[in-house]
Amino acid sequence: MKWLKSGIFLAVVVSVWAVPVPLADENSLRLPKSSAPLSYDLTLTTNVHLGQRAFTGNVKIEIEIRELTDVITLHNRRLVVQNFKVSDQNGIEIQTQNSSETEKEFFQLTRTTGQFQQGEKYTIEIDYTGQLQTGTSGFYRSSYVVEGVTR
Repeated sequence: MKWLKSGIFLAVVVSVWAVPVPLADENSLRLPKSSAPLSYDLTLTTNVHLGQRAFTGNVKIEIEIRELTDVITLHNRRLVVQNFKVSDQNGIEIQTQNSSETEKEFFQLTRTTGQFQQGEKYTIEIDYTGQLQTGTSGFYRSSYVVEGVTR
C-alpha cells in the first residue's frame, strides 16, 4: 500500500504543480511566473481497491506572489473543482472568481477587487473530484507483477 500512496501523491502533485516559468506567448502551456508554490498539502480518497475509478481530493497550496497580478494560474488535468478559497497570510479570505481554460488545462483564480501584491503569501484550498484515467496521463491507475501476482 505504501507504493500506492507514493504513486498517488506524485500523480496529483503533477496535476496541480504551479511552476514559476514565464509565458513564451499566449499559446504556451507554461504557467505565468507571477506566482510560485512554496508548499503543498494533499488529501486523496479513492476506492481503487474496490475497482472504482472515482476519487475526491483536497489540496492546500501556499504560494508567493512574484509579480503584481490579479490572476493566479494553476494546471488542472481532468479535475472537477467543487469548492475553492484563497486566503491571505492572516487567514482572511480573498474574494476571487474562477475560470477554466480546457485546451491549456489551466484553472485561474481572479481577484475581484485589487491585486495580489508582490512578496505576499497566500493559501489556496481546492476541493475536487475526478476519475482515474485509463491511459497514462493525469491521475491514472497502474499495476505491476511480482512473483506472478498482479498488484
